[in-house]
Amino acid sequence: MRASYYDKKLSASRLFKCYEMANPRIKQYLRAEIEFVISNLCGADLVLELGCGYGRVMKAVSPSVSVIIGNDISRGSLELAKSYMKPQKNFELFQMDASNMGFRPNVFDLVFCIQNGVSAFGVDRKRLAAESIRVTKENGIILFSSYSDKIWRTV
Repeated sequence: MRASYYDKKLSASRLFKCYEMANPRIKQYLRAEIEFVISNLCGADLVLELGCGYGRVMKAVSPSVSVIIGNDISRGSLELAKSYMKPQKNFELFQMDASNMGFRPNVFDLVFCIQNGVSAFGVDRKRLAAESIRVTKENGIILFSSYSDKIWRTV
């Protein structure tokens, strides 16, 4: 089961440490991803982050939206996210598979999945895209980002 992989090998606490000790080039990339999401929020009241992990991106985006929803398959990640996001009041967290979400159709103004979730989730990419489209309002925005497999190599 993928959830155990995320809890054991790609846990939120490990990712937190990885991001904290990342070199300046990686930190610049991570900031640019967040800035890109924020720059696309015009008129977005209800936003969904797929694979929210411990809430790193949600925390940065939350001041710019009415409500942000995070979903992740890992219970451990969501527990850390609940603590990490505590100062924020406009968020909710759900444990679910991003390729098979329990949300009604046409709910979100903007859905995003950054930090290479498309590859990291290990789900059918067409199903993930279709599910993202299903939960996004007509004329809503869907953002996905990925990166080269060379990104984590040292320069």
